[in-house]
This record gives sequence, structure tokens and C-alpha cells, in this order.
Amino acid sequence: MGAFSPLAPVCYRWLFGEVEELLGSATESGRPLFPAVLEMLDLKYNCAPDEILSIPQKGPVILVSNHPYGIVEVLILGAILNGVRGDVRFLAHYMAKSVPQIRDLVFPIDPVRGQGSLAINQRSLKQSVRHLRAGGALVLFPAGRQASFDFSTRGIREGPWTRTAALFSKWTDAPVLPVFFHGCNSWRFYAATTIHPLLGDAFAGRELTNKRGRTIRTSIGVPLESPDLLKGRGLRAATEYLRAQTLALADRATLAQGPASSNMLDFR
Repeated sequence: MGAFSPLAPVCYRWLFGEVEELLGSATESGRPLFPAVLEMLDLKYNCAPDEILSIPQKGPVILVSNHPYGIVEVLILGAILNGVRGDVRFLAHYMAKSVPQIRDLVFPIDPVRGQGSLAINQRSLKQSVRHLRAGGALVLFPAGRQASFDFSTRGIREGPWTRTAALFSKWTDAPVLPVFFHGCNSWRFYAATTIHPLLGDAFAGRELTNKRGRTIRTSIGVPLESPDLLKGRGLRAATEYLRAQTLALADRATLAQGPASSNMLDFR
């Protein structure tokens, strides 16, 4: 289903209807948007203060993250970055552009590449490059979709990454900062995605609200400077290196929370 599918309005309600209501209430509160939504959900994140200090306060930077949840990562990263800098943009699903409260923060991408998506994607890629060259911060999820359940390992598998982050870094000389979110979605989500990945999208709102009262462990690495990232590597090898550096942050889960850390699979 592409950006101009007649089913788009229906899928929008599935994906973002409940989220839009939360964002609307948060906006009315007059508080910064992302922290207000997290407070309304009683959703917390656990991130070491020294890791947050590794986020550059100015200048271009690309933040890349794994994608275990969906909307949760956007809210938490938005809240963390809200306290660091005010020029953050997200390269995200085109339907997020339809949410009024975050419309100006999103460069939309159609991962399905349906009718009309080529023009949308090209425009957003150009906007992203301009934003970075102007010294802004850009968040992207190179897998494009939430992680899936791997029956062979009985664990969560991050999908293959696109070369977008490495390409942006090459074009703009922006450093790349890896971010890792520990944990997973509910078993209902993985059952749905086993049938079809798009079916899992229908659970996007529920996979946010069912995190009420939880604390999500979040790990932030150190910025990888563009020359170091690309030295002796092509775009594909640089992308695999970025992915490996990001997933390696999974080992940090026990440092803050001990054996009950949130990287343990909790399929509630």
C-alpha cells in the first residue's frame, strides 16, 4: 500500500488514531510534547546521564536506532533530544506526517514504495541532506520496519538496514550516533506480523498504550565520525558496521538494571 492508496485513511486510523489523541492532549497541556506524552502514559526510559552527554549539542548529527517497538522509540528519543537541542527531525513513515502535532518534525518515507512513493522519498531525502548541511540533527531507523520474531533463535531479529545513514554521512560529513532500545513488543504483534508485516501495523497504537507503567532501557553509544566510518569501507560495509555497533549496545542492559533488565523478552 503506497502513499496514495485509497486504504491510506483507514490504515492511518489503525496506525496513528490513538496516538493522535494522546498527542492532542499533550499539546493542550502546554508542556513540551514528547515528555508530556510519556508522562501521560506513565512510560519512562532508563538512560545513563553520561550517555546522554554524548549527544552533540550543536552541529550535524545522524542518530540511528534499532526498531523493536515502533512509536515508543520516537517518543523516547524525542524526549531525550528535547533536553539537548531543538533542531531534531525524524525520517519516518509517511503516515506520521498526517499527525498534526508532529507534522513539522517528519520527513516522510514510504517504505512500501507504492504509487507516488518515489517522489515522496526523493523529496524527503533531499530535505534530510539540507537539514544536516544546515547543522541539524536527524533521527532514522535504517531497518524501516519493527523487528520481527525469529523462530530459529526464539528471539527478536532486527531487519536488514538500508544504506541511508552511511550515504547521508558521506554527503554531509555528519557523525553517526548509535542508539539501542532494549525489549520487544507483545506476542500479539509478532503473531500478526508472522501472517503479514502490514497486519502488524494495525497494532501500532496498542503497542504504545500497552507499555503504560513500564521503563524502557535505552543505550546511547558514541558518535562515529564520518571519516572513521567510511575509511576503507564502501556504503554497504559501513552500514553493516553501523548496525553491528548499534546492536552491540544490547550488552549494556545489565549495567543499569541488573538481571531484571528490560532486554529480557517480555511479550506482554
